[in-house]
Amino acid sequence: MCVFSLCERVVIPQIKLRESDVELFNINGLEYVRMDMEGSNAETRRKTAADFIRGLMVHFEGQV
Repeated sequence: MCVFSLCERVVIPQIKLRESDVELFNINGLEYVRMDMEGSNAETRRKTAADFIRGLMVHFEGQV
């Protein structure tokens, strides 16, 4: 599987905002942003996807 396919099929779905993310933002936008920036445990799927992209950039810089 090429790097593009990995990003398209694995990374992007994990980074997308879910309905629950939008609801939390609407309830308390400032708290949502703070949690997201601090790397709260509630957002591990997005952090893991970002870490995966960083790894791809190290090993496949030209393709990424």
